[in-house]
Amino acid sequence: MFKFFTDKKMKSQSHLQRLLIDWELTTCSGSQFYNQGDYKNAILQFEKALGFAKSGLSSNKQRTTFMKYYTLASMNLAHALNTYQKQPQWERVLSDAHFNMLSMMVDISEPVTFRQEAKAQAELLLNNLIRYLTSVGKKKVADSLEEEFFRLKITNQIA
Repeated sequence: MFKFFTDKKMKSQSHLQRLLIDWELTTCSGSQFYNQGDYKNAILQFEKALGFAKSGLSSNKQRTTFMKYYTLASMNLAHALNTYQKQPQWERVLSDAHFNMLSMMVDISEPVTFRQEAKAQAELLLNNLIRYLTSVGKKKVADSLEEEFFRLKITNQIA
């Protein structure tokens, strides 16, 4: 029985390692396509990277690492979509990512260190979202998002 537990642990660890490697490979591939001006393929690769990050984020190990990967994949995808002139999509990608980080930030069942990292990622995503929204003339929306984030930080007393 102990051997079975160890094998399962090793299998889950190798699965997480595979997700990390796959995230890195698709991110690098997406960056290459982006730098070549092939935005369609860059978007496809960044979407895959986002999927790998989401899968890792749902595990119980290395979640803060996957949280950072999720943020970066979301920002890469949003930037590629913005460059490719797909405003509703990039706005949704950043909004969804920000909302997901806010949800983790206020989830009191999570450890404090995890919630603090979620707050840091939410701030990073919010700053990007505000910059993009302001650039397309949605300053009021950006301001309301910033106010809501500040209120959540105060209400949940996350340092």
